[in-house]
Amino acid sequence: MFIFAITGWGLATAMDVHVYRKTKLQSEHRYVLNMILLQVATFPYVMGSVMILLKSTSGLYLIAIGVVASFVKAVGDTWVLLVEINR
Repeated sequence: MFIFAITGWGLATAMDVHVYRKTKLQSEHRYVLNMILLQVATFPYVMGSVMILLKSTSGLYLIAIGVVASFVKAVGDTWVLLVEINR
């Protein structure tokens, strides 16, 4: 689980930083907020898997927090795709 968590977190971070540096963004503040929300959604998976590897049961709580944060991020992204694009 740790390998999947660290790979997903690292790839998402690398892609966001690459897009931020290489493209001209309409709103940098929104993109930075989106990057922060992505970190909040994915980092609990990494920490939770580390805690599970260290035989701590509280890692499962961090995984649950990651699931909820990912769901909130997905709803926000869906809102942008469904509503904001149609304006």
